[in-house]
Amino acid sequence: MPGAAKKRGRGAALRLVLEPPAVPVRRRRPGRQHPRLSADANNRVQGRVNGRACLVQLDSGAEVTVVFWSAALRLGLVRGGERAVRQEVVLWTGRQALRVVQLDSVTIELGGGVQVVTPATVFPAWLEHQYDAQAVVLDAHQLRRGAMVQLFRPGGSDLLVRRPRRLQGRVRKTRRSVQPDVLTVRVARDGGAAGAPMTMLLDTGATGVHVSCERRALLLSGRPPPRGLELDLGGGLCLHAGPLGVVPSNDHDFILGVAVLCANGAVLDHGRHTLDLRAGAGWWRVFTQPPPRAPRRLY
Repeated sequence: MPGAAKKRGRGAALRLVLEPPAVPVRRRRPGRQHPRLSADANNRVQGRVNGRACLVQLDSGAEVTVVFWSAALRLGLVRGGERAVRQEVVLWTGRQALRVVQLDSVTIELGGGVQVVTPATVFPAWLEHQYDAQAVVLDAHQLRRGAMVQLFRPGGSDLLVRRPRRLQGRVRKTRRSVQPDVLTVRVARDGGAAGAPMTMLLDTGATGVHVSCERRALLLSGRPPPRGLELDLGGGLCLHAGPLGVVPSNDHDFILGVAVLCANGAVLDHGRHTLDLRAGAGWWRVFTQPPPRAPRRLY
């Protein structure tokens, strides 16, 4: 975080440059007519399933809505005799084949009249020690389907649901609707950026900032590990994050969690794939996905 003291035995912060850089924008104030929910510092909101209270994790890095086995039992979603099927899923350690239980429809009440009707995947109990197993994980498609916007602040965020009725309709996922929000970065050098482009997953299911062990090994090459990360977004805007954690393996080089967004008062529009940050008196926008291609004309 800004102003963090340098620890003995740690190197300078790793400096990265965003490509393409952020662009200046004029932000509009969010409408007051939308349902507004409160998320905690771990990006969870209060919810209910089958009338039973639970926490709901807002996870832009998840491709499917997930319930862990013990939570599924407590919420009355499974009884213990359901048939498990083999499925490839995305975990923090990369893609892995698991035996899971598929639920055709689960209704998750988020408060404020917001209900999410969605299929869900029940993960096995042996994975629970690696995650917050009592939380229901709401995937990226649901955040986009409801055109949700998060206004981050220290200690959490306000969640605006702009299209709550869509969340009760039939789920129709597309490749774009489940595609993760990913930034492209390069190592900052004197006079500009250098090296091959790297990917940074914007993951609201994570808290801190992390580097994959493979990328960490390539970046260090005998140098002391960095104490944190500095991300130059352009326009004089720089994000500071630390400490820099390590994940065993991942599909991406870096993972950026919600702690940095909370510390900088970011505004994340899940439906429009934009991240807005304030610098001085103005706002700057980062696009977390390339714009969709225009359809080809056939005549």
